[in-house]
Amino acid sequence: MTISEETCRKWLQKLGWEHKPYQKDFYFDGHERADVVEERMKFLHRMEEIEKFLIYYDGKELDMEVAPELLSDQFPFVFVTHDESTFYVNDGESYYWGPQGEQPLRPKSQGASLHVSEFLCETLGRLQLSTEEKEKNKQLPLNHPNRLPYTEACVIIKPGKNRDGYWTHKNVAEQNCLPHIRFFHIPGDDVFLKIYSYQQILETQLWMDIMSKKMASNLPISSTIIPARKLSTIPIAD
Repeated sequence: MTISEETCRKWLQKLGWEHKPYQKDFYFDGHERADVVEERMKFLHRMEEIEKFLIYYDGKELDMEVAPELLSDQFPFVFVTHDESTFYVNDGESYYWGPQGEQPLRPKSQGASLHVSEFLCETLGRLQLSTEEKEKNKQLPLNHPNRLPYTEACVIIKPGKNRDGYWTHKNVAEQNCLPHIRFFHIPGDDVFLKIYSYQQILETQLWMDIMSKKMASNLPISSTIIPARKLSTIPIAD
């Protein structure tokens, strides 16, 4: 059995398809899907809950720090964000001044690039140690337990197949952060629910030690165990 072109067009329209020209346009991948909207609302509600604990800045130059009003058993939250940018050799302005009838030749390609990935802190700016803290860290012996392998979160690579490769979610996860995660103090349920699916970005020995610690806590392990943080309970008041 065959169907006519007109029938095909009607069915395509019924399915929500359109006959339209190719064009450079924005592509929104599921931003309004029901599950995406639900997760977004959860995030917004959570942000609303912790907003009262955030330090914020006021004044014309945003240079006046306003501390939150906290109870004795509460402490402020500091918002840390992640951002990244790529800069090309041939970046330039779209408009220029020049003689009438003359057009300068510009390279067709954007040229080589640098990719910068950075964590930004609202209270400190770039997430890094101060100059004094960096110097103190530098003076510590290489094998000292308090010596940090990184003094800032910023990572710069040269993207490209024959250069440093391309930036992926794995790079973000490993961006000077993994050595500071207290894996051995994370509850077993959270290890399986929140870490198991990301085990491929961990060193094999580290993952084996995590599993060993959770299933047979008395067995020796070779990975470094960072001391646990002091836990504080922060009640979220209405």
